[in-house]
Amino acid sequence: MSQKSWKIPLFYQYLLSYLLVLGIPILIIGFTVYSHFVSLMKEQSFEANRSMLAQVRDIVDSKYREIMSMAGTISNDPTFSSNLPETTYDILLAKNRLNFSAGNKFVEELMFYPRDGEYIFSYKSSYGFDFFKEIYQFQEWKPAQLKTEMELLKKPKLLLATRKDGNSVSNQIVYMIPIPVNSLKPKGTAVFSVNESSYQDLFKTSMKLKVKNTFVINRDGQVLTSLYPFEQLDRDIFQRVDLSDDEGTSAVKSGKEWFHVSYAKSQGTGWTYVTIVPDLELMRPVTDIKNKSIFAAILVVVIGVLLIYAGMRMNYNPLRLLIRQGDAKWGSLLRGAHGFESIRKIMEHAESIQERLNEQVEFTTPALREHLLNRLLKGQFNNKEHFNEDGQGVGLTLNQSTYQVAILQFGDRLSGVDEDKHNFYKIWHALFREGIEVYLVDLIEDGRTACIISIDENEPWSEQDWQQLHERFTEQTSMSLTLGVGNPSSDVGRLYKSFIEASTSLQYSIIKGKNKVIFFRETSAEQNDRFWYPDHELTHLIRAIHKNETEEILKNADLLIDKIRDNSTTMFMATYLCFDVVQSVWKTMQELYGNKFQYEPFPDVMTLTRMESFDELASIVLEVCSFAVTQMNHNDHSTEDELYQAMLHYIEQNGFDYHFSVQNMAESLSWSASHIRRVFKEKSNMTISEYVNEQRIIRAKHLLITTKSSLQDIVSLIGYTDVSSFIRKFKQHTHTTPGDYRKLNAIRECDNMRNEHELSQMKT
Repeated sequence: MSQKSWKIPLFYQYLLSYLLVLGIPILIIGFTVYSHFVSLMKEQSFEANRSMLAQVRDIVDSKYREIMSMAGTISNDPTFSSNLPETTYDILLAKNRLNFSAGNKFVEELMFYPRDGEYIFSYKSSYGFDFFKEIYQFQEWKPAQLKTEMELLKKPKLLLATRKDGNSVSNQIVYMIPIPVNSLKPKGTAVFSVNESSYQDLFKTSMKLKVKNTFVINRDGQVLTSLYPFEQLDRDIFQRVDLSDDEGTSAVKSGKEWFHVSYAKSQGTGWTYVTIVPDLELMRPVTDIKNKSIFAAILVVVIGVLLIYAGMRMNYNPLRLLIRQGDAKWGSLLRGAHGFESIRKIMEHAESIQERLNEQVEFTTPALREHLLNRLLKGQFNNKEHFNEDGQGVGLTLNQSTYQVAILQFGDRLSGVDEDKHNFYKIWHALFREGIEVYLVDLIEDGRTACIISIDENEPWSEQDWQQLHERFTEQTSMSLTLGVGNPSSDVGRLYKSFIEASTSLQYSIIKGKNKVIFFRETSAEQNDRFWYPDHELTHLIRAIHKNETEEILKNADLLIDKIRDNSTTMFMATYLCFDVVQSVWKTMQELYGNKFQYEPFPDVMTLTRMESFDELASIVLEVCSFAVTQMNHNDHSTEDELYQAMLHYIEQNGFDYHFSVQNMAESLSWSASHIRRVFKEKSNMTISEYVNEQRIIRAKHLLITTKSSLQDIVSLIGYTDVSSFIRKFKQHTHTTPGDYRKLNAIRECDNMRNEHELSQMKT
């Protein structure tokens, strides 16, 4: 058998461990409680048995005291103690005096024998001595000795006898008591005859357990009476018990069976009451409790197992999906792996990928920072949140509310020396106060660097601060530095304006001189600028792009250029307005066509600031608008049909993954999300989300009918993560629950099979 076949799935490994966690405490606690409880129950059973035996003893003792009391009553009666009855009248009177049956049912017959008399009489009858010897046969006395022994009796004596009354034979326990009691010269003898069945009835009513036997022995060890016939086994068991104490219990083994012998001595009669109970009978209550405890423990374990299994099915599902997805993606890597080994290999592989990515990120981070900062200067971020989202991974964030751009023109000494640049940049950063975010980005021009700062509007970075910064930097580095500073801005999307202002300021170094700080307010552009803005014309241009009106786009572009030419008083203003037009066109095309709108030579703010004439600016604006028109002409209906088919294919391949999103599809197809939403709605008359949900429900129906997969598994296979949400959507589409749908189709399938069978039978 291969090694793989011995491996236990991870789910069942966890299940087994949880069962051990559940089972071991239950076993330990159960065994401890059970042992204590069994011991307690045993003691209670022993005590109950002893109590029952003591109860029998006390009842018999009370009956014995009643017999002695009756003997005392007879002794005090002159009829028996003074003049013995001789005449018939005296005998009748004496017989009536012997009737104690109303007060004592225990004594079967009370008789009296007058010394030297020829009769023994009771309240029932009179017996001649010869007849009496025939009725009562005593074990100790022979019939010939009976009269002599009764004449010589000086103290109470107990005898065992057999009473024969016609065909009836019964064992009797006979008490003979001299009358008067304790007299040196007794006048007669009272004979109390107790049927052995009275003792047996007493034993039966008092003993709650099914005993082997219960019996009474006298001081001489003679068995007086027993519940059942006294066997040799009873004698063997009894003789192995130490009766030195007044009462007690002993365990005796006879053969393969254990017996519990309980005894209790009577201080009044000197008799010992003994009961022999089989171990199985004595432990029957304990066994019942044990069986109930075992059943309760099994029930707890079963319920615990079910709860653990249900909890694990729910909690293990993400882990199972992780292993399944890992196997689907890296099947060759996980070959031979199992359970946690699969997860470990997935994590190791992911870690190795992460390490390679970290190395690549570390290598490309500086370039990526430069790229993002250049995009920031070009106005390609609408807000700081957008910038922070892209820049967080490389340590770029804008957390303050005001932004400003300055351009640094270093002397020839720094040009092309990266080591010097790094050192000077480090000094430059250190000169700003805490709380100001400072980013430097190299420009294309040699010796030029853009400095972007983010400051709190309540703690502005003033012109004096820039002057002091310049002085301290030049003092520490002995480097010539010309600094052009743009105006602060609160709009990240228009930071390019501050950059254009800083570039314009730096150009004035020809007039102002090198190694100085030049602010935009000091330039003629700031002083002469009326800041006119072509809102109306730009709105018409953007509207034409949205409507795909190509002629109107070119017409509005020409009109915009003429307006900017007529109203721009400075080159700065013309540059700023032209770049604003270019930015608006670029953002609109990106919104409509996403990555499909690719214009590699797209002009940026750096390019425009290097323009020396308005005609150069106008040609760039017209070039961008013409390219937009060309792109829109390519986007005809056939292209939209291709896009629609591409979307259907993408949904077919990825729509059942819970990571599916419209944004991911748009990025994969290189279109904007808004554009693909519009095209899909026009082609299918339904939204993308509606279509995906419809396809998922169709797939779910198929799986419900053709497989026995659980609802949780089906939900994960069609791209949902929440079962209740899926049930709700399924019911919206089918007006029934998944479970009812599966049952209904199973019934239909059975009906179809039956109909096909009947049809085939009819054909044959």
